[in-house]
Order: sequence, then structure tokens, then C-alpha cells
Amino acid sequence: MSKSLIMTPFIKQAIKYGVVGASNTILTFIIYYILTEYLDYSKNISNTIGYIAGIINGFIWNKQWTFQKSGAWLRPAIIYILMFAACYSLQILLFNLLNARFPDSHIVNFIIAMLLYNVLFFLANKFIIFKSNIKVNLNK
Repeated sequence: MSKSLIMTPFIKQAIKYGVVGASNTILTFIIYYILTEYLDYSKNISNTIGYIAGIINGFIWNKQWTFQKSGAWLRPAIIYILMFAACYSLQILLFNLLNARFPDSHIVNFIIAMLLYNVLFFLANKFIIFKSNIKVNLNK
């Protein structure tokens, strides 16, 4: 099997998306750690600030590097936030359903739910958020 066949644009984007996701996780953790350990912020506030930073970081890097989209920022940013909320909500729903059915397997349940989130959010990034010619009417 040739290298070019394995490294299709889809696979390259999926790998870049994973790198961006890892950087989001590291950034979120660093912010959480600094805010809780050095600045005495509450755990919930620190977590929220870390997540916001991760979402902003993810949007910028996915737009510019993973999917290499130039142009408008506002419309894709709004769609990114909405798709994040939708995918995250589905992750929470699946996680709770799995925990209700398999209460002693919460770690496995979490991993399964996170896999769903990552696949759905990657597909949303690729085919909805950073698809060419995004049209959203912000006047409604």
C-alpha cells in the first residue's frame, strides 16, 4: 500500500485535528492548574476558564491549520460554538445512558462517550463549520 494512499487529505486532517485536541487538553490543564494552585480560583471557575481557552484555541488552530480556511471569522466561530454544544450534549447523553446501564464501568463509559464526541466534532468541523461557502443569516 503506497504512502499517498494512506495519507489522504481526510486522514491528514484527522491527525491535525487530534494534535489540536491534544493542545487544547494541555492548555486547559495548564490554565486550570495555575488558577487553582497559584491564584486560588475555585475549581469550577478554573475549569470553565480553561475550557473557554481550549475552545478558542481549537477554533483558531482548526480554522487556520487543520482545515486551512481563510476569510470570515464570526460566522464559523458561531457555528463552531453551536456544534461544540451539540456534540458535547450528545457526549453527556451517551455517558449518562451508559452509566445507567453499566454503572461499574464509568471509565470505559467515559472513553466511549469521548470517542463519539471526537468523531462527531471532527465531522462537524470538516463538513459543516469549515466547509466552503458557509452561509448563516445572523439578522434573524
